[in-house]
Amino acid sequence: MDRSSSVEGFILVGGRSLRMGSPKALLEVDGRPLVERVAAAVAQVVPKVSLVTDRPDEVSFLRLPVIPDVHHHAGPLAGLHAALNATASDTILLASCDLPFLTPHLLRQLIVRHGSRPATLPRTDRLHPVCALYDRSLMSLAETRLRAGLRSMLGFLEAAGYVAVDLASLEPPVDPSVLTNVNSPEDLAAARSARR
Repeated sequence: MDRSSSVEGFILVGGRSLRMGSPKALLEVDGRPLVERVAAAVAQVVPKVSLVTDRPDEVSFLRLPVIPDVHHHAGPLAGLHAALNATASDTILLASCDLPFLTPHLLRQLIVRHGSRPATLPRTDRLHPVCALYDRSLMSLAETRLRAGLRSMLGFLEAAGYVAVDLASLEPPVDPSVLTNVNSPEDLAAARSARR
């Protein structure tokens, strides 16, 4: 059975983009907005894709469902919470809008390796919690931590339990550059020069 058919995709579009100075989702790499690039990769893997954002007008051109945050200005954990709160699926695929080189191959490999723990995410020299699979059972933990002011995604993962997938262990291996994220003007310039 293809496990991806039971997974729902959510793209995090929120965030105040303080380092960038403008909404990251609309910045272009190779002529396409970042959010469109990520949405295209996710849509090749799962049957339904939604956007998590409090600024729906910015992304209306994608014609995708929009989910607002429940806990505002609380970072990626609030976006994850909103997605878990909105889904009817047992598992969601969460991806940040600032991953211009995200590939369907990596996402499929994460789904295949989604293990017995409630979260599965890639690992390079660090963990990548905003490109990951999460079980809907984590909703209450996310709610509890947000209400307590605990916003760290890594802290959340430690509390939840997770499976880390090393990119080098995949077949074929996945280059860590697929998880390049764009947080600053310098990151954007580097992504544009590395266009693919």
